[in-house]
Amino acid sequence: MSTQEPPDPEVPDRRATLGRLAAIPRVLALVSGAFAMACLVWSVVPGLSGALRIPRDYLDQYYLHAPATNLLWAAVAGLLAVGLSRRKRVAWWAALLYQVSWLPVNLLDVIREQNPNAVLGLLVHIGVFTLLIAARTQFTARIRPCAPRPAATAFGTGLLAAGVAGGCVVQLFPGSLAAGAPRVMFAVSQLTGGLVVRPAQLAGAAPFPTAFLVGLFGALVFVATAMVLVRTQRAEHALTEADEIALRELLNSPDPTGSTDYLATRRDREIVFSPNGRAAIGYRVESGVCLAMGDPLGARDCWPQAVESWQRYAKQFGWPVAVIGAGEAGMPVYRRAGLDAVAAGAEALLDTRTFALTTPELRPIRDTLTRLRKQGMTVRIRRHRDLGTAEFARLAVTAEQWRRTETERAYPLPLGRFGDRRDGDCLLVEALDAEDRVLGMLSLVPWGRAGATLELLRREPGTAEDITDLLIAEFALRAEQHGIEQVSLNFTVSRSVFEAVGRRGRPGPAHGIRAAAIALRDGLRGLPLSFSHWWQLDQLYRTARRCQPRWATRYVMSADPRDLPRIAVAAAFAEGLLPRPGGAAGVFTHTGCHSAVPERTVVAPPTTATTAAADPAPAQDLRPEQVRVRTDKLDRLAGTHIDPYPPPFPPTHTVAAARRVPRGTTVRISGRLLRLRDCGGVLFAVVRDWTSDIQLLLDRERLGAARCAEFGEHFDLGDLISVSGQVGYSRRGELSLLVADWRMLAKCLHPLPDKWHGLIDFETRMRRGYLDLMIDREARELLARRSAVLRALRDALHDGGFLEVGSPVLQPGPGTGTARSMRTHIDADNTDLHLRLGPEPALKRLCVGGVEKIFELGPSFRNTRASARHLPEFTLLEAYEAHSDHQRMMTLCRQLVQQAALAANDSMVAMRPRTDGSLEALDLSGEWRVRSLYEALAQETGTEITPDTRLPELRDLCEKADISCRPSWDHGRTVYALYQRLVAETTHEPTFYTDLPSSVAPLARPHRRRAGVAERWDLVAGGIELGTGRSELTDPVELRRRFAAQARSADGGPAITGLDEDLLCALEHGMPPTGGLSLGVERVLMLLTGRTIRETQTFPLVRQR
Repeated sequence: MSTQEPPDPEVPDRRATLGRLAAIPRVLALVSGAFAMACLVWSVVPGLSGALRIPRDYLDQYYLHAPATNLLWAAVAGLLAVGLSRRKRVAWWAALLYQVSWLPVNLLDVIREQNPNAVLGLLVHIGVFTLLIAARTQFTARIRPCAPRPAATAFGTGLLAAGVAGGCVVQLFPGSLAAGAPRVMFAVSQLTGGLVVRPAQLAGAAPFPTAFLVGLFGALVFVATAMVLVRTQRAEHALTEADEIALRELLNSPDPTGSTDYLATRRDREIVFSPNGRAAIGYRVESGVCLAMGDPLGARDCWPQAVESWQRYAKQFGWPVAVIGAGEAGMPVYRRAGLDAVAAGAEALLDTRTFALTTPELRPIRDTLTRLRKQGMTVRIRRHRDLGTAEFARLAVTAEQWRRTETERAYPLPLGRFGDRRDGDCLLVEALDAEDRVLGMLSLVPWGRAGATLELLRREPGTAEDITDLLIAEFALRAEQHGIEQVSLNFTVSRSVFEAVGRRGRPGPAHGIRAAAIALRDGLRGLPLSFSHWWQLDQLYRTARRCQPRWATRYVMSADPRDLPRIAVAAAFAEGLLPRPGGAAGVFTHTGCHSAVPERTVVAPPTTATTAAADPAPAQDLRPEQVRVRTDKLDRLAGTHIDPYPPPFPPTHTVAAARRVPRGTTVRISGRLLRLRDCGGVLFAVVRDWTSDIQLLLDRERLGAARCAEFGEHFDLGDLISVSGQVGYSRRGELSLLVADWRMLAKCLHPLPDKWHGLIDFETRMRRGYLDLMIDREARELLARRSAVLRALRDALHDGGFLEVGSPVLQPGPGTGTARSMRTHIDADNTDLHLRLGPEPALKRLCVGGVEKIFELGPSFRNTRASARHLPEFTLLEAYEAHSDHQRMMTLCRQLVQQAALAANDSMVAMRPRTDGSLEALDLSGEWRVRSLYEALAQETGTEITPDTRLPELRDLCEKADISCRPSWDHGRTVYALYQRLVAETTHEPTFYTDLPSSVAPLARPHRRRAGVAERWDLVAGGIELGTGRSELTDPVELRRRFAAQARSADGGPAITGLDEDLLCALEHGMPPTGGLSLGVERVLMLLTGRTIRETQTFPLVRQR
């Protein structure tokens, strides 16, 4: 199959639309560039001008001005070549006027001397003049306007200085030039490229060094003037105050943002908006390339308009467009605009909600943190706005001093204005030693509402890289306290180079931009590693890799493969890897004079990575020795016509039933072989099925020595076998099955865990729960008790007249829960879906349809890490009863838990772990305690707390209780945090806590007698929340208002994740007053069995190895 991708039919071939005259600018640029190079060579190489005097004089007399030694004229010709290649209108005019200036010269020679060379030169100039006129439509690019004063001042000052210096040089080394006017005229000739005074008109000649130096002075003036002009253009068209305000409004909008969007606020960048102002693209003009940085900003439905505006603006000035750092979201938009993508690197992303040092992959980081903490190292995290002016200035100076050392080099893509007060939302992470001395720091810019992007990394010279690991790991662990859920460790250039230096991809068919990109990649493969000596490229990759991030591919995009070298140079200038000509513009002040904000503002395929994967070695060769031995035994069994995995051979009795039959009864049982020992004349074994264990007795005298030897040779511990014989007793009186025949049911290829200690390693138990069930009776009992609890819950609800239903697990929206949902995608329909947080929306729609008693018991999901209280996948019971309220649901919940206790423990008791590891019974019978949340808090804090208590007083209580209180938390969220820490975690007996604040119960109706609280309760026992119930809010207007308010919430507490229009539409048809109940089955099992929440699931979700 060919790896070449067909061209996008929506993107026309650019080269096919250029027309027959499209090549003229390129040809003229090549000719001008070749002449500029030749002029440069004979101007810097002594003697070469004299050796080429005859052809040079011929050119100079009939075609092109070709002075002997003049760097200024070489620079002018080179600039003309650049302008022609970029299709600049001013370059066209310059070339046209130059051709016109030659026409009278050659015409006079033809008339006066009838010189055939002059005739040929005249025809050439007329031809070039005709081509320029015919191709005038190809030169449409303009020059950006700017104030001429800085460039004119630089030119005048430089020309004066060059004239003085050139005159001095000529006076000191005149050669054969006569004193006085000839020397002055020679200096003027060299400083003007020989256009004012030709060297041939002067008497005498200056030596080569004199001509070279004076010409060099003129060239330097010319180049310096051009650099000042470019710098002035860049400064005047950079970000303005109005542009930055509009940008920040886009960044603060509800639209999703990219990790590097905030870097678009750099004041030395430029911006272009979509016509409606709802999207924008940040870019720079470097080396004549209009270079966009990352994906567009703002509303994604307006991204195509922003890209079109950007391309239209670049076309006005003849800039080829390119993108560096495009992500998966923006790449298709750019592709539809005619750009093609090449993978250029990857971005390291950390999810702070799942970042945990307990994973084996992060053990080096964990060891580093432990060692540094023992040395007294601490980490301090603050927002930039919380730093004083003097402290900020001191840290800025320190960071700059550290950057200039040899151990800490430049960091790509920085914001570059550390200390600016407008960046108050940025985060500063500092590493402090035991004496509170700063040894390292990170600065992170905002990424949307719940993310941060690393933009500054500094550490004190002489310190180890462990400081960086400490900073990143501590920030990831504590990021959620600051509302940060994802962290970008920035863009790693050429990640594949650092992963495997010198390893080249497998060759395959490649065309167009991919062929050029592959050639460029192979030719420059070593450059990123070389650049790491000056910039933190390899260092950044190694630091990010140690944190085990998720890598997101970033792309370089271009419309023409011939522009790739220029794009590489432009990207190096843009990212600070190369010093920018003319110096860097200021980033603390606005220098722009032309605002890009619209007047009426409303305020690709990626390259297929062909992985060269070698054929894997046979799996058994990589397995332990015991596995290989058992695998080899399969061939020997086949040689004896024994099928190791035969068809069914059902038993006549279970092991438990076989143990109850009279002695001498013939039975056939099936089970797993757990023990085998040879006692000489007798073989003893133990077989277990789900019901029980039984001893097998094989008598060599009765069966024969050869037959018994076969049993020991064919079977290993763990094999599933079928055994038949009579039930009897051994000599010691132990019930045994006197084996007469046997057969293999399934060969076990892995050895079983230790028969005495079982599975000691907790992680192995979680990953291989089936092994625990094989050898541990308690694991089997726990699974049976879980089944009994599920059955009891269902039976109790069925007996109460409830109808069980099933609702979809895949949903188009995130639902109405307060947790973050998991996402998936259907490729066939190109549809994003969510795994449900709970069945509530579907059940409520059924209630609207007339179902008065309804429940569902099934899986639900939330996007969170597994902990002692939460699981990403869990079993949830939700029940709804019409014409009911939270009081009735309280009674129903108590009855359900009591019935579950009877099913699991044969009595209404729960098992509570003691400090020594044993379990004690906790009585669950009778009525349970009901307490007001505010009364319980007042008792724990010794302070009266009501719904009217002021927020500063609550925050003081949080500080005393060592509770991290986010600034965005309101009264209800702060009270709920106090309740969870001081009340819920210390509650052991089952207790219903009522009167929850309204802001943390958005789906519950307001309390009918008490303002500020909702008709909702939490059931707490054993320090954990088992379930919740409420009087459902059935007012669709109020519910829509709450949905919208919570969707706009930037932070803090339960925020409803989206507006469920289907549910709101159903409620607008009328839903009766309803009571709702949610009960976590795993948490109920924790209470009843005394086990951890992960032990209540046979196969809990664990991190993939």
